[in-house]
Amino acid sequence: APAIVRPTANQVFMEHMPGTLAMSLPRSPGSVNPNPAAYDQDQIVLLGLADQLIDNYDRNPGNWLVTDTGNIHPIDHGMAFGYPDFRAPGEAMDGKSYGGSGGIQPSSGFYDKSRPGGFAANDMSPEDLGVLRSRLAAVEPDFTRLGRGDWYAKMLTRLDKIEQNATGTTRRLR
Repeated sequence: APAIVRPTANQVFMEHMPGTLAMSLPRSPGSVNPNPAAYDQDQIVLLGLADQLIDNYDRNPGNWLVTDTGNIHPIDHGMAFGYPDFRAPGEAMDGKSYGGSGGIQPSSGFYDKSRPGGFAANDMSPEDLGVLRSRLAAVEPDFTRLGRGDWYAKMLTRLDKIEQNATGTTRRLR
């Protein structure tokens, strides 16, 4: 993700990232979604995992870039940690859908409204989720220092549920 600097309360600078907005990529036949051949599928799964952990349900195709080599750069994390409870991808607090450009929502692979607790069987390897848990533990002091221990706790709660439903064998974390 691009580096962000916020010098004042009303000013934000974001590092320039190369790439094309996913919503501008050629579409799959008969679909509003970008053709999956245009981007790295493992990276889109990891992006969905990250969005699920940070409670970001606004990852529409206008909020991620694809480089010429198929790498993904997420942009616009404005909805991260924004909701008090777990809800379906694209579902706002009032139950209405938002994210005007529609299409793929990478975090939806971790959600299934019909399952108890709402979390779906997912293709993450338990080993990768263990690595991720260790990496998150390393940043817990930053959340605490910023007065966001509640965000950290909610992130770990979501990680617990994702781990309980992890069935994958492919390692994605490097």
